[in-house]
Amino acid sequence: MHERPHHHFPTSIWTAWRAFRKKYKKQIYLARRSVGLQIVFCRPQGGFNDSLAQISGCFSYAIKYGRRLVVDTSRSGLLDVLENYFSPSFLISGIHFSIPAGFSETSAKVSCYPHCLNGRGINYKSKHSDQTNYVETMYNERLTFDFNKKYDEQILVHEQCGGGTSSIEFFDWVAPTRAVKKEIKNRLRSMPQSYIAVHIRHTDRKTRYTEFLAAAKPLIRGANVLICTDSYEVLSYARNFLDTSRTYSISNIPDSRGQSLHHNTELTNRSTNMGALCDLAAMSRAKAIIHPTATFGYRSGFVDLAVSLMQRPALA
Repeated sequence: MHERPHHHFPTSIWTAWRAFRKKYKKQIYLARRSVGLQIVFCRPQGGFNDSLAQISGCFSYAIKYGRRLVVDTSRSGLLDVLENYFSPSFLISGIHFSIPAGFSETSAKVSCYPHCLNGRGINYKSKHSDQTNYVETMYNERLTFDFNKKYDEQILVHEQCGGGTSSIEFFDWVAPTRAVKKEIKNRLRSMPQSYIAVHIRHTDRKTRYTEFLAAAKPLIRGANVLICTDSYEVLSYARNFLDTSRTYSISNIPDSRGQSLHHNTELTNRSTNMGALCDLAAMSRAKAIIHPTATFGYRSGFVDLAVSLMQRPALA
């Protein structure tokens, strides 16, 4: 169980700016310089936490080496344009949360890394390899580069999955759009002031959720409980099983029949994406977060991100 810290963090604009400036002093200096025409093209794979972790890594590289950053989240994760949900800080220049007009055609005419993309640019197909992560389908070359090395190529392409705690850094230099903030605020109005969040992932990654909920039920007896999950099956079961608690849900979970949402274009849309963002915001405001450990099958990086956000009003 992860409990919300008892101390209060300052939320004023100037306090947030001073904290950002102290942490990213070098990056801000570099961002204020003229950003070169060289580009990092980030096409993250995986779920929400994976996507943000991959974008954060590419952002750090782009800032370090004075490159522009172009992010394409149409193949995985959101399966939508990132700028529909977030915008970069006004302090940072040369960041694109959608593919600029003409970029697809231009990319085929300039030098690229990996070299198998020369002559095609970002117009390629990819597949997942259990040995090397995502690779280009024609040559089976891994779609990434050395993040500790400077390159001469015009475009560096990174398409990989994998999460971690670096996803929290995404919220250091972006902000939700006004529409996203408004929707989160409206949905959170249905929640009581104090509640416990329970998160269970059960689509492509399976959890023995009946066992987990049986173990958790005595701990949350009589409490207000927010159910956060990617599984309609789990949501339905939890609502009935947790009859000694007052249960809530603020996202509309489609019945994916066990398929992952982040690769399913038939199910993932603005509604499901907003549900995930609202769940994340609600979890970060919970009194505590209860989630399965590896003992029950799978620990989600989404939970780790929510725990990190407990210390900052990133989705306020």
